[in-house]
Amino acid sequence: KRIAEIPFDSTRKMMSTINNVGGRHLMLTKGSLGEIIKKCNGYYKNGTIFLNKNKTSSDNYTTVFVHELTHHMENSGMYKAFESHAIEYMRSKGMDLEGINNGIMQDYSKFVDGFTTEDAKREIVAKYAEEFLFKDQESVNYLARTDRNLFQKVYDWIKDTLRYVTSNAEKQKLLNIERMYVKALNGVGTELSEETTIEQIT
Repeated sequence: KRIAEIPFDSTRKMMSTINNVGGRHLMLTKGSLGEIIKKCNGYYKNGTIFLNKNKTSSDNYTTVFVHELTHHMENSGMYKAFESHAIEYMRSKGMDLEGINNGIMQDYSKFVDGFTTEDAKREIVAKYAEEFLFKDQESVNYLARTDRNLFQKVYDWIKDTLRYVTSNAEKQKLLNIERMYVKALNGVGTELSEETTIEQIT
């Protein structure tokens, strides 16, 4: 449901609406691509994740990364398994996925031509990664218990990311995520496929 609107103007070169989607406030914007990218924390294009260093703070850098990484997973052979696991877990938590899907469809279709139910499902899966898989120990434990191959794939992506993140603050965040995965594996009595070294950054 739309609750507010910021009309297009020649200075801002875009228009926005604020919408209530699944009980959360979501701003949707359309306009000049160049202007929108300047204001984004990050975006995904042709298999590459771009992060805006001028806009991405220490609090949301990791959130942007894991959200866009989920879209990148569409190009891997594991995405369908990831999607099924995400939906199963969110349903187990009592989330109204139908209501969330309908809200996304209603709002996104106003701005994105040809937006489909599959597109909405991808947004739901991204929400799972952002809110659970990289922040919540319980969800990581569940993944380790129920799908070892998928767990290893996600863990490998975390390790790959650690190789090129240069900010100490953000690397520490990713190391904390890595610790969650090591803890989950210890809990189910499973060893990692590769030797794991967890360092402390000062």
